[in-house]
Amino acid sequence: MNFCIILLFDTGMRCNEMILMEPEDIKPDYILVKHGKGSKERVVPKSPALSKQLMKYRTLRDAYLKEYPSRHKNLFLSKNGKPLTDEAVARMLKH
Repeated sequence: MNFCIILLFDTGMRCNEMILMEPEDIKPDYILVKHGKGSKERVVPKSPALSKQLMKYRTLRDAYLKEYPSRHKNLFLSKNGKPLTDEAVARMLKH
């Protein structure tokens, strides 16, 4: 889940915004944040390095979901196929 950390630092997104992201929120040059502060949408630019890491993550995610389908649409899921929680992200940042 190093990609989550890269995403947070590269974009300045809030943890909850990242947790609620869906694959269709990722555009070629930006990320559409639909669940921002005050329920406002905003556009967050992507760096070339982030785009490269995102392609790697999505390839791994798609392969995992073929074997272990999930009913959740979130981009970031736990090993159990459920959306990440704030606590799970906090643990990632600690380690």
